[in-house]
Amino acid sequence: MRIFNLGYSEAEKGESGEAVGTKYDTSYGCIKCGTNTKYIGNTAVTGFGKIKKNFCVTLDSDKIISEQVYHSLTEDFDVATNGFVQVMNKKGILLPFYHLRPEGTLPKMEEGSTLAPQQKQCDHCQRNWFAYSSRWNSSKKMFEPPIRYVYKYDQTLWEATDMLKSWEHFGGSNLVEHGDYVIRFARPLIFVSEKFKNAFEALGIKKATFIEAELL
Repeated sequence: MRIFNLGYSEAEKGESGEAVGTKYDTSYGCIKCGTNTKYIGNTAVTGFGKIKKNFCVTLDSDKIISEQVYHSLTEDFDVATNGFVQVMNKKGILLPFYHLRPEGTLPKMEEGSTLAPQQKQCDHCQRNWFAYSSRWNSSKKMFEPPIRYVYKYDQTLWEATDMLKSWEHFGGSNLVEHGDYVIRFARPLIFVSEKFKNAFEALGIKKATFIEAELL
């Protein structure tokens, strides 16, 4: 079994999530900050009227694929259909794009992973405000030390899916608007199976990056 973090190496496109009308059930999230809140229905987006890309990431860190890629993944490459949710505009009209929204969650990363909590992390759930302890070396165009994701191997998590989210979340979460802070929920990383990775590469999806996790 091999799993990979799915990333994106180009500037973000469009907006999504809380600010543009996506609905959430906060009873699933942290009672203090809202991290790990559950989506309800389709993800709302703006700025997708002129986007022609097959894969992109929004300014709110949501990963989006085209309808064509969705059908190719699930029909031609037999990638499991769970975790793909069609997006809509602010008027509720469905668009030809799908949001990658894994339903299952990986356990906490193991020691040796290059993620570290920041000082402003929620003191209740301790799941938001993770960041890389590795730093980008612009001259070498690489992270130093190399990014590492370390997990205990558990095949049962992947028996019915090709996509899972990390327990750890990046960015801040605000359950209630206050001052200069708007309602926002931190985003997890997305990990995919080797089947998913191979399908993306076979389809020639540009700007997708894959970092393999270490399984113990």
